Amino acid sequence: MLIGGEILYQALYRKYRPKTFEDLAGQQYVITTLKNALKAKKISHAYLFSGPRGVGKTTVAKILAKAINCENLENGEPCNECSNCLEVLNKKCVDIVEIDAASNNGVDEIRELKNKINLVPSSLKYKCYIIDEVHMLSIGAFNALLKTLEEPPEHVVFILATTEIHKVPETVLSRCQCYNFTKISVEDTVNRLKKVIQQEKINVDEFILDEIAKASDGSLRDALGLLDQLSSFNKEKITIDLFEKIRGVLNTDKIKDFLDTFYNNEREKILQLIQTFDKTGIDFVKIIDQIIQYLRDELIDFYLNHKQLDYPDEKIIRSIQQFDAIQNKIKHSNNTKIMFEIEILNLMKEKSKIISREIKYDSKIENKDVLENQTDNKKSEFIEKPIENIIDDNKIDVKINNIFARAKKEKLLYIKNNIEKFNDFIFDTEVGYIICMILDGNLRVASDEGLIISYEYASMVEKALEKQKLIEEQFSKILDIDINVVFITDEQWEKLKEDFIFKKKNKIKYQYIENIENNEQKIPDQKLDNNDKIISNEEQKEDAYKTAIDLFGKNVVEME
Repeated sequence: MLIGGEILYQALYRKYRPKTFEDLAGQQYVITTLKNALKAKKISHAYLFSGPRGVGKTTVAKILAKAINCENLENGEPCNECSNCLEVLNKKCVDIVEIDAASNNGVDEIRELKNKINLVPSSLKYKCYIIDEVHMLSIGAFNALLKTLEEPPEHVVFILATTEIHKVPETVLSRCQCYNFTKISVEDTVNRLKKVIQQEKINVDEFILDEIAKASDGSLRDALGLLDQLSSFNKEKITIDLFEKIRGVLNTDKIKDFLDTFYNNEREKILQLIQTFDKTGIDFVKIIDQIIQYLRDELIDFYLNHKQLDYPDEKIIRSIQQFDAIQNKIKHSNNTKIMFEIEILNLMKEKSKIISREIKYDSKIENKDVLENQTDNKKSEFIEKPIENIIDDNKIDVKINNIFARAKKEKLLYIKNNIEKFNDFIFDTEVGYIICMILDGNLRVASDEGLIISYEYASMVEKALEKQKLIEEQFSKILDIDINVVFITDEQWEKLKEDFIFKKKNKIKYQYIENIENNEQKIPDQKLDNNDKIISNEEQKEDAYKTAIDLFGKNVVEME
């Protein structure tokens, strides 16, 4: 653009604004519907475009206004060559009126619009009123617009746009054809950025374009604005370091370093990292966003692509919840750095007491590597004890038998689906330790008779047995169920699982035992009362596994 003999720079998002429907990125549903309507000459008197910022609502509105007035419409597309199209492109057309509802939201402005609306177009077939951010109109303004919006003159078309459709009255929505615009995908955004950098001769690596697309969160306008900003700083070469400085974000290595420090409970180092982040001027709310996104991506790679995780998925899920809670706390703080430090230190302090798998429930267990390298004699104090040493009471045998005899998949699913409720009490100084003992266990089988929870080490089982009454109280308080809990090791669970599958395979059932307190007999294995023989063919083996999977779930039972 030339003003006063000087070329005025035009922002990239304005310079590369699409002029036809085909030029648009994404919004295929909207484009196809509008083009089909134009080809069939089915032009509505009022449209309403809703969706996030920067996804093309106003752009589509301008193309639509041009298309319905085009003299040589081709396959639903404006020709951009006829006198009407050129008049619109040169912005000399008085028949296309753009109104910003944010600054013209009163009754008087709408009344003025109504006074002018009956005037016939000066040069075009239709007079188009594009009202942007229509949700900003006052109630009085909406009421003043209603009758005109419902029955406008034949030469008038209204095109409304909003980012907050829930604020638009239903009486307005019912008078319009409504189109929902979605966020533009990373792929579509990157493809559009590639065309721009080719035209502008901007030197940037493709993976940085991917980062720009992700940072824009589905807004192509934001993506082009960020590219514009980066190229203004250094058009010769846009590097990842430049992107991080301009954007105010951390690279993946720094995020991983922070998480490693957090999980390893290195408080001094984590404070140093926070200090470094603060010196670079990065917003801590944005840092938490990145951490949550990084952890989420790790989980997706783990579940979908079978990528190995550095930490257990349960721990990562819990961390996402914890960081989200921290973000909500510091958003409205006057000093986000201090609050971030306090919340992280508090989280690490509690983790060191009740969450950390390295410390667990006994200060004697310093870490898993030390445990595995001990001699057999030293191991005996901490490592998994034989099943008879943990389940050395016939009453426990009977409890486990009865749980299996009346196991209910629905009961186990109810507990698993509601286990997250325990997270709300993790930092309770009175019961936080008990809550983490529950969360660190593996829920195995449940029935009205009780619940079986297994742990990795025998020492954990011993600690759980000491706190059994308190654990059962928490199930009653938080999940509103009265249940007896039986604790075993993971190794013992594997034996019980194999025993269950063997019984099912050979048509042997668990016999329910009455009067646990007075019962001194060993648990009998009893066959079903029929003439079936014990069969070991593959069909019965498959049936046994299916039964086990139905009761325990696929994550517990593995096919050989």
